[in-house]
Amino acid sequence: MLSPFDRKKYKDVVVDSQGRSLTIALFKETNDGRTDIKPTWSLTDWKEVYLELCDPTEWEPAMYLLGSWAHWKKIADNSAVAPFIAEWRKELKIKLKSVAINQIKQQAAGPKGTAAAKWLAENGYEESKKKVKGEDRNSYEEQQIVDNAARLTEVKRG
Repeated sequence: MLSPFDRKKYKDVVVDSQGRSLTIALFKETNDGRTDIKPTWSLTDWKEVYLELCDPTEWEPAMYLLGSWAHWKKIADNSAVAPFIAEWRKELKIKLKSVAINQIKQQAAGPKGTAAAKWLAENGYEESKKKVKGEDRNSYEEQQIVDNAARLTEVKRG
């Protein structure tokens, strides 16, 4: 996938006069005017690209937007930009889950979709009870042990 951004022009503004890769100066929302660099993008534009590429590794957005993993990491780790990217990551996780559930729904509608249909009917997409914290988790695990023991006892009797 080719980036719509003119890399030659972009390369001229990516690095300031001291040879440093720019971070907050690239965005309209975070450019504080301390440099002569005119912001190249808005964070909204980047969010659209990030979500469209749908890559949780972030390699594709890094290459598409910057052509550099190191520069991507520098921007993603910058305190002014990091909260935005953290929100994009959460949204992408939900998007990927939605895409997966839609694929399972299609599978469930097919002739061999019994397991998928059961998973959907039992709300398998909801957060796992194993992620419950504190006392609730302990009581949940204890109840699981009791239930499993009861099932095993019934199997041996039957």
